[in-house]
Amino acid sequence: MSPLDAAIADLVEAGRVVVQRGLVLASGGNLSARLDESQFVVTASGTWLDRLGPDDFSVIDTTGQVVSGNPRPSVEWKLHHHTYAARADTGAIVHLLNHAVMKTALFMALGAIVYRLGAIKLNDISGI
Repeated sequence: MSPLDAAIADLVEAGRVVVQRGLVLASGGNLSARLDESQFVVTASGTWLDRLGPDDFSVIDTTGQVVSGNPRPSVEWKLHHHTYAARADTGAIVHLLNHAVMKTALFMALGAIVYRLGAIKLNDISGI
């Protein structure tokens, strides 16, 4: 399995889990994973987190260009882009909107998504 396919499989599972656990409504958030130092994969615009498939992801490079996958990344792709630029130790991002309260979890995992979700304040993230 390629790194892209593995990342997408992990993100599909993460989307299913956060909806199943009632942490978010189906379309209330976006997910991403760092592929390497030059690219990350992010959910596409208008996707439902519990119904994700391979066509529901965009690959974006360090210049902010979509290089493959869905041509319409999440409107929040810049949050992911800037976080990866500021934090080399961030492996994946789960950004959830639940009842108008933003919950953001940054996962500093080495290629793995951790299902422990918690809220942090955006101003606690240096560089953003």
